[in-house]
Amino acid sequence: PPSLTCPPNAVYENDPGLCGETKTYPLPIALDNCSISGPPVLISGLASGSFFPVGTTTNTWRVADLSNTTATCSFTIKVNDVEKPKITCKPDILRGNDFGYCQAKIQNLGQPVFSDNCAISGLSNNAPITFPVGSTTVLWIISDHSGNTNSCTQNVTIEDREPPVVTCPANIQVKTDEGDCVATIGFIAKAKDNCGVQALRHFPSSTSA
Repeated sequence: PPSLTCPPNAVYENDPGLCGETKTYPLPIALDNCSISGPPVLISGLASGSFFPVGTTTNTWRVADLSNTTATCSFTIKVNDVEKPKITCKPDILRGNDFGYCQAKIQNLGQPVFSDNCAISGLSNNAPITFPVGSTTVLWIISDHSGNTNSCTQNVTIEDREPPVVTCPANIQVKTDEGDCVATIGFIAKAKDNCGVQALRHFPSSTSA
């Protein structure tokens, strides 16, 4: 039979923005003790100069001599997707707290705009449903089928726009302390706030008359 020698297996990276690479490879070399009936023929795979998709393509060639004795050889071209997907987060969010709560529920953060030269395998984020007063950074992560990842961040700021509520005690009328021209009185006001009361003070702090 004739002999047929294929080029070695090869590994390449994708063309920028494409899910594969256009690649030219040398044709197999055929030898025979008599004569070859014709040039080698590709029986499976892709011809030289073709666009090879991301993944592994096996190219099998066959040659025959004048006695119709054949030989085949195969080699692989592997194209790796090394390109990260693209992702752009929606604008940051600023809003006030839900009334009566030190937080706010955000129904929709807005999905980032994303794309990839091949295909996206998943989009995830670490966003809570309810955001506390203050600033929270939401991390969005995009990944493709080749394991390439990219990310963007979106800030959610919740402002406490609800004033505290204070309830004063009832008006007080008492007699002076015995022998004094003043009276010592104990009283306290009540205060509450959706995010907690930091301090409660009264003015003036004391009087005498």
